[in-house]
Amino acid sequence: MELQTNQEDRNLEPRTIGSLNGLHFRIPSYQRGYRWERLQVQQLLNDLAEADDSVPYYLQPIVVAPMSETEESREAANVGKYFDIIDGQQRLTTIYLILQAFTKLAQPLSGKDEESLTEEEKGKRYAFKYALGQVDTSANFSLSYQTRTDSEVFLQGINRIDESDKSIRETPDHLYMWHAFQCVIEWMGTQKIETVSKVAGMLKSKVKVIWYQLSETITDWKKFTDLNIGKIPLTNSELIKALFLRTTNFCTPEEKDGEEYLKQTLVAQWDQIERELSSNAFWGFLSRDKKSDYPTKIDLLFDLISQKKNSKSQDALYTFSYFVKLFANNKATGLKMWEDIYLKYQRLKDWYEDRDMYHMLGYLIAIDYPANALERIFKIAHPENRCYRSTDIIKNVLARLVSMSLRIPDGRKFEGVKSFEDLRYNISDDPDRTVDTSHHYMIKRYLTLYNILVTEYAGKKMRYPFDFHNTVDGGWSLEHIHAQNSQTLNKGWQWEEWINNHADSLQRLVKSLGEGNELLPRIDNLIVRMASFSKQSNRDEFDKIADDFREIMESFPGAKGLYQDEMANMALLGKYNNSTLNNSTFDVKRQKVIRLLGTNFVPLATERVFLKAITGEMTVVNEDETVSKSLYSCDTEHLFFWGKEDRMAYIDDMKTKLKKYLNRYE
Repeated sequence: MELQTNQEDRNLEPRTIGSLNGLHFRIPSYQRGYRWERLQVQQLLNDLAEADDSVPYYLQPIVVAPMSETEESREAANVGKYFDIIDGQQRLTTIYLILQAFTKLAQPLSGKDEESLTEEEKGKRYAFKYALGQVDTSANFSLSYQTRTDSEVFLQGINRIDESDKSIRETPDHLYMWHAFQCVIEWMGTQKIETVSKVAGMLKSKVKVIWYQLSETITDWKKFTDLNIGKIPLTNSELIKALFLRTTNFCTPEEKDGEEYLKQTLVAQWDQIERELSSNAFWGFLSRDKKSDYPTKIDLLFDLISQKKNSKSQDALYTFSYFVKLFANNKATGLKMWEDIYLKYQRLKDWYEDRDMYHMLGYLIAIDYPANALERIFKIAHPENRCYRSTDIIKNVLARLVSMSLRIPDGRKFEGVKSFEDLRYNISDDPDRTVDTSHHYMIKRYLTLYNILVTEYAGKKMRYPFDFHNTVDGGWSLEHIHAQNSQTLNKGWQWEEWINNHADSLQRLVKSLGEGNELLPRIDNLIVRMASFSKQSNRDEFDKIADDFREIMESFPGAKGLYQDEMANMALLGKYNNSTLNNSTFDVKRQKVIRLLGTNFVPLATERVFLKAITGEMTVVNEDETVSKSLYSCDTEHLFFWGKEDRMAYIDDMKTKLKKYLNRYE
């Protein structure tokens, strides 16, 4: 018996707990017993306590089907009152236990309570009794179990059971129910009277379940669950879809004849959106979240429309409740509201396909500036009760935000920083001992945008791959193009690995120098010392080798000052669990990056740094205000170090690429 897909055969609506009065729910035999832990119960109570009691609080859906015939359900007066619970018994049982706990606290104190409680505790209990007496907290619906009748009896009388009662430990069901019930009692004891009174007042009038009713009675549970697993809508988007299709106000009277066709069109457009958002490139542009975090991708669109990320609500069904209110307060037809949603989705596609907007918005989302960037831009583009803002206006907004993201902050940490060139990896007063990373987030912004623009300038059809950028393993790190020093290596295996990597680099250097070079004897001597180094060698020996290696590299023209923390020595690279690479010289890193190019995402500007492929032309304003062109390029004759000429070309290229965004602030 497969679940029918005809939407008219279903009933989907929010229902208050109070509206369940007089209903009888049975948990079928195939379902496991009650298993909520204390933590889950406390979380629900805390959520209710923190919720805004002026608006509904939505629980996850309750899926029910008419109960198979019993003597009670056959009676005419009971038609529509007996249901089998397919999904939601844990939530519904917890609500029942909370109501039972309120009922207990509203009762007069027993003689045993009078004896065991302190005067302060008794005073609080009397206050609870008075406060709870002002609201209806009775559990007026019932829960039964197809094969565990003793659990029904235990649940109904739980507020009269003493902790010494043997029935508590007769079954796992009883024990979990008892612990949950006691958790509610204990939680209330830690709360103010006003909080408990608020929760009690909300339970029947403001707490709502999403009622999802199947039309048919289920006679073969195993066959049903095998066929229908995953078909019952429980996510926000699936519930919203049912809301649109089931509304009695789907279209105008003039459109009624074509209503079925219009609904089929909605479903086709829905599937189109779901399919297109599943594209890695499109998704990676719109979100830094993993695709797997969204079982249905269209939820991202609904989150944007409802401004979920900008809301403080932790309600799992926040988006669905937003659309419930929209339907309740909007005079437009469901079809008209859907057309508006589809138009907004098309704007997202337009932004994705427009290369300028793609790179500007993709950059802002990638660095999360401003916070929840896409949600903010989406709201700016679609103001309430006003015409949508044009693409040109949104482009101007994006360009301004990109420029603002590059503005050097005020404050002591950025004192003396006049431009991005002055940003430093470590601004500590004692850099050999401590690292102050206050400039890191700004350096990452500049390097991220620089890599995007290098890609943009590389060809008219080139687009920066945000799907790779936002999912790089371990995130992004600031890498010294030529390592600052090897002082942070303090383990024998790290020394040995550093030695091996740099010995290979020296072998490549020997081949490039040719016979007769005056450096060869020093290099050969160092290679011999490196070969005899082992894990058992001491720190002093490692430092001498590292210092001698550094002296050899700095003997080349233009190689002085290799170990700077300045912007000119920073590149953006994915993190690696390899501290020896992070402390390696240019040639060693260059070889590593070349190997990565075939298997990992390396941003284009970073790739060009290590291939020494930076070249270009920049406009220079002379002292007499005349304009001239200046060429720049890396030193491709010396591939073993990142020298002065390389650093100058690197900064010049950044200035050239970032110029349109820097002008506003520099």
